Amino acid sequence: MGRTVVAGLALAMVVVAGCQQGPPPADNTAAVCDDMTRLQQSPQMKALDEALVKAYEGSGDPAASDRARKAAYQVLADGMRALAAKATRPELKEQLTALADAFRADDSTAVAAALGPLSVTCASPGPA
Repeated sequence: MGRTVVAGLALAMVVVAGCQQGPPPADNTAAVCDDMTRLQQSPQMKALDEALVKAYEGSGDPAASDRARKAAYQVLADGMRALAAKATRPELKEQLTALADAFRADDSTAVAAALGPLSVTCASPGPA
């Protein structure tokens, strides 16, 4: 009987230990949003900006603009996916993932739609 009690006690300790979780991770929204801003200043984004200006002025090559957009979107998709993995706030993770998916799909409409909620979250970092 002594062994049964010890085994039962050990099992109870394991179950209780499994139920106890540490404190939730600290909210890192501000840091992730800062990283997102830096990502948007990548060389690929600068090249896209230049291509868009040239296209607007009528002096740009449409194929060059398209290549610049695709390169920028690839960098942004990868970067947003990495930031989503780093984010501790669930809604920020979801918003960054949606934005990464929109960039990956090369869908400007979806990018614009994903940026709205994300800009609100980044403008008010911290738990909602």
